[in-house]
Amino acid sequence: MKNFCITFAVIIIIIATAVFASGAFESGHRPADYLRIHVRANSDSDADQDVKYIVKDAVVEYVTPYVARCNDKAAALGVMGGITDGIERVCESVLKAHGFSYGARAGIRREYFPSRVYDGVTLPGGAYDALIVELGSGSGDNWWCVLYPPLCFTSGTQDVVYRSLIYDIIEKLILYGVINLIPFYDTIENKFFNDFFDMTANIIVFIPFGIYAGVILRGVPMWQKAMTAAVLSAGYEAAQFIFAIGVTDITDVMMNTLGAVIGAAVYEYIYLKLKSDQKTRRFIALCSAASAIPMGAVLGITSVAFSFV
Repeated sequence: MKNFCITFAVIIIIIATAVFASGAFESGHRPADYLRIHVRANSDSDADQDVKYIVKDAVVEYVTPYVARCNDKAAALGVMGGITDGIERVCESVLKAHGFSYGARAGIRREYFPSRVYDGVTLPGGAYDALIVELGSGSGDNWWCVLYPPLCFTSGTQDVVYRSLIYDIIEKLILYGVINLIPFYDTIENKFFNDFFDMTANIIVFIPFGIYAGVILRGVPMWQKAMTAAVLSAGYEAAQFIFAIGVTDITDVMMNTLGAVIGAAVYEYIYLKLKSDQKTRRFIALCSAASAIPMGAVLGITSVAFSFV
């Protein structure tokens, strides 16, 4: 029963800190900050895809002067909502000029989109407001970009086809660089504060794991405990990459492992002071239960604060 209480308390800490810390590590970009534009082709045939790009160019040319006058997203939403009829006329004029008989529909809608990286900016998965332009049935692959802030009108455009998970993983690995294998990369890039916060948070998150490892792996060499933490951290980073919920960073693995080593050392220190395995376990259980709420609260507040940075 005592072992169960210890296990339960430490698991609660690990879950709470991981959840709140994950939010703190986000880049601060939220779906509510963006207005997207999607031009969806009639089908995936070569002809429909080719004309989609021609229509896209005409739509971008048409809306650019309007976007340039907008100082915030609310203004962009209002302006785009007021010119949908004009956008449809532009689309239908281009379609007709190229021999296509189907029409076009344009409107502002809120839809769910998966996490994507655009021009170095990670847009997390979520519900976005978007100007949706559908050509014909609108069932073909789409072109998209960020209408406001006007990223696609200042740094080129990007095409997206929602493909298989395996293809997405390979694409992100090769093209988007969401895996960072350079230790302390942010510090090297003169982003010391961001890197310092991330490193500190990653250490804190794994200290409870190190203490827990000391409890259940009593007598196991420290290097084996460190390797266990490194494997767990690497698995978590791999999950981040697969599900596109952050940047997979070697520095995170290093700091998580350091945190686990610190936690294991804390356990050994407590054990040496109390000179009793039973007393040590009881002490850790009490500390775990007492620290779960304040630790989660601190990380939660930090997460909220960073979301407005």
